[in-house]
Amino acid sequence: THIAMVTYIARATYIAMATYIAMATYIAMATYIAMATHIAMATYIAMATYIAMATYIAIITYIAMATYIAMATYITRVTHIAMATYIARVTYIAMATYIA
Repeated sequence: THIAMVTYIARATYIAMATYIAMATYIAMATYIAMATHIAMATYIAMATYIAMATYIAIITYIAMATYIAMATYITRVTHIAMATYIARVTYIAMATYIA
């Protein structure tokens, strides 16, 4: 009876320990998976935010450059027309004066 009881207690202790180790392992794995998932998501969000910002900056830069080129072209054209008009007027006055 004593041997049977000792065997029973040993068996119960072993099962309890095995159950505890299995549970602890499961919790550790679940925690690891949760952490890995969290890190992966955080990394994904950070990358998505970075790409969105880079795209936004690229678009803004492109618009700014296009606006700058358009303005520079407009100013050049207006200046050119103004100068051509001025030269034409001066030449006309000079010629009119010379003829007179």
